[in-house]
Amino acid sequence: MDGVNEDDHNLHQVLIPGLPDLDSIDFLIVKFNSNAILDDENNLYYWGDEFDGYRIRVPEKKNWFSKRLVDLSFGFRHALALLEDGSVYVISANGLDRLRYTILDNVKVVKVEAGARHSLFLDSRGVVYGFGLTKLKNHNTERIQGPVE
Repeated sequence: MDGVNEDDHNLHQVLIPGLPDLDSIDFLIVKFNSNAILDDENNLYYWGDEFDGYRIRVPEKKNWFSKRLVDLSFGFRHALALLEDGSVYVISANGLDRLRYTILDNVKVVKVEAGARHSLFLDSRGVVYGFGLTKLKNHNTERIQGPVE
């Protein structure tokens, strides 16, 4: 790979200043140029490319949610957060907003995934919902229902 040192492919322990004790980590996520760790007290530590274009070099503690965060996914210009009560939030350069699709209020969302310009949601029955665009002007899926509110 261009610009990659051969040593970059060797596994080694890393130290990331500013993170909590590793015994308290619930989950770790890395995608694109974004990184996040959630501790067992629901503190989210974030570093990497921020959604409004600037880079955070040292992890910052983000206290965005009062309810337990159970899933987090980074897309190219947005992230999705799923809370224990089933509410889904979008994090972007515009800030933090709860998704307001009626259909998602009527199902139990169990997994969220953010893509480059689209998002997918899995409910407890195994049904997938999505919104946004890909280069093909869809989610590379076929709609089986009309548009959701």
